[in-house]
Amino acid sequence: MRTLELQKNLNEIESELLSILNEGFELSKPLEYLGEYVEKISSNSIRVGQDTIDLSNGNLYVLGWGKVSGAMAHALERILGTEIIKEGIVITSNPNYQTEKIKILGGTHPLPSKQNIDATKQILSLAERCTENDYVLNLVSGGGSSILCLPAEGITLEDKIQTTNSLLREGIEVEQINRIRKHLSAIKGGKLAKKIYPASITNLIVSDDIADAIHSIGSGPTVPDPITFKGAQEIIDKYDLRGKLPNSVIQYIDKNVYRRENETLKPDEQMASQITNHIVFNNEDFRDNLRSASESKGYQVFVYPKILSGDFDRALDSYTSFINEVNLNEDFIVIAGGEIEVKSQSNGKGGRAQHFAAGMIPRISKYQNAALAAIASDGHDYLANLGGALVTNETQEIIKSMEIPYNAHFKATKSFNIHEALNSHLLTREPTQNNVFDAYIFIHKKK
Repeated sequence: MRTLELQKNLNEIESELLSILNEGFELSKPLEYLGEYVEKISSNSIRVGQDTIDLSNGNLYVLGWGKVSGAMAHALERILGTEIIKEGIVITSNPNYQTEKIKILGGTHPLPSKQNIDATKQILSLAERCTENDYVLNLVSGGGSSILCLPAEGITLEDKIQTTNSLLREGIEVEQINRIRKHLSAIKGGKLAKKIYPASITNLIVSDDIADAIHSIGSGPTVPDPITFKGAQEIIDKYDLRGKLPNSVIQYIDKNVYRRENETLKPDEQMASQITNHIVFNNEDFRDNLRSASESKGYQVFVYPKILSGDFDRALDSYTSFINEVNLNEDFIVIAGGEIEVKSQSNGKGGRAQHFAAGMIPRISKYQNAALAAIASDGHDYLANLGGALVTNETQEIIKSMEIPYNAHFKATKSFNIHEALNSHLLTREPTQNNVFDAYIFIHKKK
């Protein structure tokens, strides 16, 4: 299967790198990893992690939200069969999966909509029917912060949309964005878990958080939240957001800083003890699969030991320095994962992966027979169906020969324009069934 494509004639190294990317995605689909965590034991029992769940006196319900939840629901029905599942609802931005017992509803991303609110109300209705003998499996992935949407009283959908837009433009890391978003919600930050209680809950989580902070992934509707309104307020002040977010949002957070009644579910509350969490896939797993795909082609593989995050230029320097330490006389690949802060200009166009690839163009020009791919694992680098970009050591000379205004575009965060002119966009041809932030792959081949 070809998840990503380049619309141009490929040289040998471009073709090799594209093949590795697609093989890495094939190894990273829910059917490949969910089977390690979930198993049907009998007609009324299942295994989840190391726990055996007896369903002889209760029902198994499935809920889900996020970019990958539709693919996860499809895989879960194949693993467990459909007879043991009583009912299920998931909301996803990729709803085109055939399921029998689990209803898959579409939702918009990255901005919430009335469609999301209506679908969320269906999940809430099912959650409120659960009893103490029931068991709820939640299929959780990033993107849920927008896809699962039910604003708190006093907060409008327009407030949520404006807030999300403003936070994305600031280039703030997702975990810090979600500190604010979960405190504007009637369902996030463990509040959905309060509705499911007293049923037992297990969350199967695909992590898009650089620290695998489960309270942040999808803004944690069914996990305890250690972050308070005060923590949300601190992010607002840290990034000087008071003039950029709606007044209603600022006022709502400020007034609840010293109140308890609207707080999220805290780890010390009794109902939190009935929640079990499993991170079933994350960026490290994705990098491992890219490593396996690379090694199968005979490459020596080096994996950058940390997640690249924070300042954009510092991340580029760190990755480039790590590449430079490798023996250039061998065929090798350097893999890294990252979620780097890119503060987009007001008319900028392109996502983090496109900007990273553009930033690497002059840095890899000194190599011979080399290429670099930067990919958004969900297949949408802030633009639909653009999974990132792939550049080579020859790209800088091509830019000069085509008289592309590289410096002007790059400074204005218009990396899309650079790759559009070069035809270097990685196009997403089918859903990646993935969402674990970004990956970067540098490949070098001997002549």
